[in-house]
Order: sequence, then C-alpha cells, then structure tokens
Amino acid sequence: MVGGSIPGETKVASVAIYEMVEIMDYKGAHIYSAIMLGMSFVVLLSVYTFNAKHKRKFGL
Repeated sequence: MVGGSIPGETKVASVAIYEMVEIMDYKGAHIYSAIMLGMSFVVLLSVYTFNAKHKRKFGL
C-alpha cells in the first residue's frame, strides 16, 4: 500500500481512510472505501476489456 502526504496540501486516500478511522468517523471512512472499491472495479474492467480487444485484433 502506498501512503504519505504533504501536510495541508496532499493526502493519499488510504491515509485519509486511516485518519477517519482514528477519529472514529466510520461513515466517512466507509464512503472513501466504497469510492476506492468502485474505482478499482472500473479500472480492472477497463484493463480486461482493453486486453480482450487487443487479443482478438492481433490473434493472440
């Protein structure tokens, strides 16, 4: 897992979730987690679709 931030400027989503859990803002942590999960599925679906199209195109 990648983590780190520049205080007051940037924040990685995993660090934001960790901080929300620390302050017991579970609703916010769940929302961030759901967004990350949704984005992961979209990225994986895009990669698999892209690979499937190229396999058909190049006959691999």
